[in-house]
Amino acid sequence: MRIRIDFRLILPGLLIFLIGLAFFAVWLVLAIVSFFLFFIPALHGIFYVVLDLLVTSVFLMAVGGLIALSGARGWWSTGWSRGSNEEEWKDRIKASDRVGEFVGVVISLLVLEYFYQSQVLATGFFTSSFGQTEQLAFYGPIILGMAVSLVRGIYGKKNAVRPLQSFQGAVIAVTAFWLLYRFPFEFVHLTALLPSFFQIPFWWVSNPVGQLLFFLAGVGGLVSIVTHALRYASVRGRLASTVSTMN
Repeated sequence: MRIRIDFRLILPGLLIFLIGLAFFAVWLVLAIVSFFLFFIPALHGIFYVVLDLLVTSVFLMAVGGLIALSGARGWWSTGWSRGSNEEEWKDRIKASDRVGEFVGVVISLLVLEYFYQSQVLATGFFTSSFGQTEQLAFYGPIILGMAVSLVRGIYGKKNAVRPLQSFQGAVIAVTAFWLLYRFPFEFVHLTALLPSFFQIPFWWVSNPVGQLLFFLAGVGGLVSIVTHALRYASVRGRLASTVSTMN
């Protein structure tokens, strides 16, 4: 069995996992301390901090672990890995994947409409500091993502769209870190427009969770810049050599 290591995924995954592990260690300490602070009413707020840390640590370790594992190919199925490597060099997008791009556009439209209605109806999710710059940074990547999906679905080629995907990663990274810095949100009101029985599973969502999501989006954008640029260069060279061989 041959295992291929992709450090472009292994290293970011391990970094995210270790950050989550550090948060989990902090949670253990605070969980012990909070037990003794239970009898001090003024310090009851620490329980919410402890809960946020637990959710954040578990989420980070899960995401980091999955990213790291995806960078080690060959350990789960040699046949599947071989098929994946062959598929990577095929430039044409499969019909089912092209349909999936259009489905993704529809889902993005629904998400866009949901947040727009949250803003118009003043549900409390967007704070008073959600100005024009923040609106552009929030809605812009969603619209750009729909444009990229439409191009992939209509054009049907992978490599030609990768420079646009790399640009999309840069936009996501810049806007995510900007919104993380400004953070004009109150994530406790994220599900305000949903029916009450749909809101119950999201009781744990709070501002620290939202900040974590923007941080991961920013890191993911940076990784996307590099991976799509490298894949574009490698596949372009491979395709060019194939054409020259045929001629």
